[in-house]
Amino acid sequence: METYKDMGYNAVAVGTMDLPYLSSLPDKRPLLLSLNLQAEKPVWRPYEVFELKGIKVVVTALTQAAGALDLISVLQTAKNPGRIPDSYKILDPVAVFKEQLPMLKAKGDIVIVLSNLGGTADFELAQNVPGIDIIIESGPMPPINTPKQVGNTYILKAHNKGQSIGVATLSISDKKLTGLTNRLEILASDLPSNEALERRIEALPK
Repeated sequence: METYKDMGYNAVAVGTMDLPYLSSLPDKRPLLLSLNLQAEKPVWRPYEVFELKGIKVVVTALTQAAGALDLISVLQTAKNPGRIPDSYKILDPVAVFKEQLPMLKAKGDIVIVLSNLGGTADFELAQNVPGIDIIIESGPMPPINTPKQVGNTYILKAHNKGQSIGVATLSISDKKLTGLTNRLEILASDLPSNEALERRIEALPK
């Protein structure tokens, strides 16, 4: 998480595989976001508003719900001893978003969702909840080189495991999204290395 911060990330979605480790994250980290994850003492926020050149951008995130806690419990082995606090509860992402979207749109001009749902679930979200401007996918699915559009919602995805960085250019008129182009910058081996990050990676437990 410290490396994400050093790389300039402002916010990241809480994914299902992150749940056992949220209580032990370093203070130096990007904002953690999830709209449908609940807890007694959450270390994440449901959303954040960023203002860029007079445009208020609301960024929120959704955490995968179906079978997520069962999956994590299976993976909690001696090698992966993290434990999910009993107070964590993952609510249905579509139902929560339908309820919260009017509030989110009242907070800003553009609504962006960092999605941990994956694949067809993101397209179903765009179909079932009109009003989202951009959905940025995560997970192992193939990248989306050309933005997909469902109604007025654009769906974007870079390569898995940090193999590329997505660069999106938004067209905005009267504080409304009117168009979007996207390109993926592949992080190839011939790019200049960052010695500080290399030392941090080398120091990680093997």
